Amino acid sequence: MSQEPDHLDQTTPSSKEVGLNDFLAEVTGAARELTQSIRGSVTRAINQSGKTSVTGNTPLLDMYETEDVVIVQTAPLDTITTPTVEVSMAGDMLTIKITTQASSEIAEEAYLLRERLYGEFTRTIQIPRAVKAHEAKARFKDGRLTITLPKMADTSPNIINVQMTE
Repeated sequence: MSQEPDHLDQTTPSSKEVGLNDFLAEVTGAARELTQSIRGSVTRAINQSGKTSVTGNTPLLDMYETEDVVIVQTAPLDTITTPTVEVSMAGDMLTIKITTQASSEIAEEAYLLRERLYGEFTRTIQIPRAVKAHEAKARFKDGRLTITLPKMADTSPNIINVQMTE
């Protein structure tokens, strides 16, 4: 009856296995960062023609209009804690800044997989209609930000008749 050498004992991880686990964790983190970077780059490239800019991870947006208002709405944000939200408008550019934080109830080292994104998300978009920015309203409800921008009364060009004199 032969006895297996101690170095073949499978109950404790070898230094090679520990090194491999560390390597895989590092590769997974790098892959996550690369994915976020590519996602941001692609979104920026797509939005360049629409005069929008994106930084960091960005919420998806819908913009639509009714007869009286332009409405900008985010897709539902998957957050555990209530985010900090800032909305500003300069000229025809609307900027949305959302900051989310991970739950402090779970220790960082306890995570085996973490796909939710946390941090600062900034999005700037052009509003294609003349609006009254000073009358804008923003509401955060059920994980979704809704911004209502009242339209200016009549923004069609005023035609001026030119009198021709000789």
